[in-house]
Amino acid sequence: MKNLKQYKTPTTRDAYERGYHRGAMIASWIDLPEVGQKVCDDYGFSKVTEENQWDIVQSCAFEAENEDRQYSPFEFTASEFNKARNSEARWDAFDAGIADGIQANIDQRIKAYTR
Repeated sequence: MKNLKQYKTPTTRDAYERGYHRGAMIASWIDLPEVGQKVCDDYGFSKVTEENQWDIVQSCAFEAENEDRQYSPFEFTASEFNKARNSEARWDAFDAGIADGIQANIDQRIKAYTR
């Protein structure tokens, strides 16, 4: 949780932590695509290379997280954040936590694969 210290209030710290854990969990569900495999992305179909493998995992994790926001029980989190006085700050912290959680999971997996 490299950026947690920048969130000063208990509510923004909580939002960041919740986002971080959400991002790390979602990234952990994304399988590493095999080199040579074709995957569908924003540009059509791309061939997986050693250079873009982890970028694809990251992109899939962000897409999965975004898609998951359409379903319950996420509506409870959204309602809580939207009703808060510091709503925008909570959303910013939550989104930053998601990005950091996804990246932390990827970094951890890269280390495991390169041992």
